[in-house]
Parts: sequence; C-alpha cells; structure tokens
Amino acid sequence: MMGHAGILPDAKRYSDEVEAILLEARRLSRSLRMGEHGRRTAGAGSDFWQFRKFENGLDSPRLINWKQSAKSDGLFVRETEWSAPQTLSIMVDRSADNFIDHPKSKAYLNALIALTLGYLYSDASEKVRIDCSEFLQMDRPKDQAEIAETLMHPNNQAWQVPTADDIPQNSKALLVSSFFNDVERLSEDIAEYAERGVTGCLLQVLTKDEITFPFSGRVKFANASGSTVFQSDQARALRAEYLEKLQQQKQQLQSIAAACDWTVLSVSIEQDPREILGLCIEQLGMR
Repeated sequence: MMGHAGILPDAKRYSDEVEAILLEARRLSRSLRMGEHGRRTAGAGSDFWQFRKFENGLDSPRLINWKQSAKSDGLFVRETEWSAPQTLSIMVDRSADNFIDHPKSKAYLNALIALTLGYLYSDASEKVRIDCSEFLQMDRPKDQAEIAETLMHPNNQAWQVPTADDIPQNSKALLVSSFFNDVERLSEDIAEYAERGVTGCLLQVLTKDEITFPFSGRVKFANASGSTVFQSDQARALRAEYLEKLQQQKQQLQSIAAACDWTVLSVSIEQDPREILGLCIEQLGMR
C-alpha cells in the first residue's frame, strides 16, 4: 500500500493542475466580449449595470473606473449588462486517447474550452451544466474544482453522451470530441436531442498529426495504453487514403448536424483557445 509520502506529492500536483486551469479559464472568460446576451447581469452590453471591485490578476488595469474608485476605498470596474437567458449543457469526451501528449493533449484544451464557456455563461447568471458522469453546475463554486478535476482525468470507458431526457428542452448543447468512434450512435443521440428542441454544436478537436498525417517510412500506431494498433512499413502511401476517410468523416458529421439544425466546428489543438472560443460562441448563437 502506498504511504502518505507517495500520496501527498500526487495530491499536491493534482491540486495545482486544477487551480491552474481554473485560473486560466477565468482569465480567458474575462478577455472575451460576448455582446448583448443573457439576463440583467454583468456583460458587454450598452446599459450600465453595476460597479464591482477590481480583481488583481483577472481584470486588466485599463478597465478600472477611476472616478468611482476615487469615491471609495479600493479600485472598481464598471460593468454593463447582457440580455436574454440561455441554458447550456457541455459534454466532453474523456476517453483515454484524448490524454496523449502531442506535445500537449486534447484533454487540456477540451477542459479549458468547457470551463471558460462555463464561466462566461454563469457570469451572465445563466445555467451551465457540464457532464461529469452527472451534470454539475458552473455557478456553484463548490462544483468548479470537481468539474476541472474530472475533465482532466480520463474515463476508462468508451464515451457515451447523456440521454436526451437528461438535457433540458429548448436549450443549447456543446459536444466536444474527435468524433472518430460510432458516428451512427451519435446520429441517433443528436436526433433525440433535436426532438426535445435542443440545438447546439459539435466541436471536433484534432491534433496536427490527425489533420495532416505527416508520417513516412516504418511507423507503429499505438493507442493510449501503448499497445500497437497498426504497423506500416510505408506510412506515406497511406496518407491519401487516410485524408480521404477523414474528409468523409467530417462530411458525415456535417450531415448529422444539418439534419437536426446543429452546426459543426473542426479545430486543431494548435489554434489559439480564444479563437476557438469565439467560434463556439458564434455557433451557439451568442454575439
């Protein structure tokens, strides 16, 4: 049995990782301007809503309202409001292949996107639900660390999205995955969501290698467990066939989404997270 000396370093590392990704997600959420959206709450609208205290490390000093700060003890930021509420369910693929470093993993970007969108919506007093075997809510501070920790650790089982009954009617949904497995099942799930009036986006996250297939010569392709799945002595000869199948798979996703009034985004982990977040916001109907 591992003693305390072995447990504590891992516990500290996991704690630091959770704290770091939550802080990065909060910083990203503050850097984005979503336009008019949400209920009467803080946001990037035109009508004054409230003054709040300046948060060092999260707020840019240029946001400080010096006139209001001069009247009080401390520094204050002027906030405007959003309008029209929204409910968003975010579901992230945590299968083991997402945690392979390339040199960074899909899992980190997936978690960062989910958490940042969670902050953006919950800051607008909207209900954000993130699937962690059960749905947890980003507007509950006690849930945020658990969400981050869950998203940053693999699920040893194949990814299955929640049933349609678990998704509120007439709400929004975001599914984050490579979508390489069981497209037929995905088609059934999205159709059932649509029957409940749920609209949303499929966010396909790929590595540079998955997009370009740069391999040549003798190559062993392994899964997350390290076991060889496929071996080729002439990997370059497989490139054209692979890229054709990848394009066919993307077209399948487009067909599934279009049939249910959903949308598809295909992005690379090399892209700036702010760019990906902006695309998500656009596709989910936020300005």
